[in-house]
Amino acid sequence: MASSGKKQIFRLSPGQGAGAVADQLAGRHLIRNALYFRLLAEARGQQSSLEAGTYLISPAMPPSRILAVLAGGHVAVRRVTIPEGSTVKEIAAIMARRGVTSRRAFREAAMHFKSPFPDPKGRVLDPAEGFLFPATYAIPYGTGPEEVVDLLYATFQKKVPRALLAEGAKEGLTPDQVVILASIVQKEAKLASDQPIVAGVFLNRIGKNMPLGSDATLDYALGVKNDQLTVADIASKSPYNTFHRPGFPPGPIDCPGLQAIRAVLEAKKVPYLYFYSLPNGRDIFSKTYAEQLAVERRYKKVPNRAAATQPAK
Repeated sequence: MASSGKKQIFRLSPGQGAGAVADQLAGRHLIRNALYFRLLAEARGQQSSLEAGTYLISPAMPPSRILAVLAGGHVAVRRVTIPEGSTVKEIAAIMARRGVTSRRAFREAAMHFKSPFPDPKGRVLDPAEGFLFPATYAIPYGTGPEEVVDLLYATFQKKVPRALLAEGAKEGLTPDQVVILASIVQKEAKLASDQPIVAGVFLNRIGKNMPLGSDATLDYALGVKNDQLTVADIASKSPYNTFHRPGFPPGPIDCPGLQAIRAVLEAKKVPYLYFYSLPNGRDIFSKTYAEQLAVERRYKKVPNRAAATQPAK
């Protein structure tokens, strides 16, 4: 027997009986006696009910425990946490770090994702963006990238049902616009208490046919970090440029959490058209562009970071 009690990856193929499994376990020095394991499985009536899958088995585990694990289908999992506001690209990196799948494989699977909303002009950069729900997952070893994408989307469907998205109609929003706006609110409002107010600001701008003026949408399209947008970037003709294009970008810019989605559906009725984000995450709201400029001067910061700072066109 191996001297170490360290767990090892053990794969059980479909259709394997207790005899073959016992021989495989003994060959790996995970059990001492294959015959004892077979007899134990027969005595418990589990000789043909072992579940296929990938397991973590230690030679320190007694045979009865190993049998219970295999018969109960207690497959090995990797726990993966996806923060709210993660992009598909960032999720791919998380999956790679946790050893679930490679970045490339995940991105390819995500590009084949069938979005619940049409994109007739083909302007969406990533069809899965916005629909891979941020949460903590227990992903079984051996799960393929397509299955991971399906799992994250199935969780989105469970947590964010169509009936919930349909509540956006009271604000004149279609279900896809709710997700898009929630993804912007997720990036722009760092404090949960500010999210419904920021959502209200954006809805006010939409109601006045003003550009949303969110640098986060352009950050996403151009792949730049916050505070690094140049004058040339702001002049970009990208459909995600909400400084010059009224209305919504073609798709979400991240995968928002349920809180951000509810912030859009429960947006505050506020008189503001502008907000300015401080380094500590707090937002300062203004009714007029003159007030906004005064806020910017007060905090001595270049104004291109503040979302919704551009005057109405």
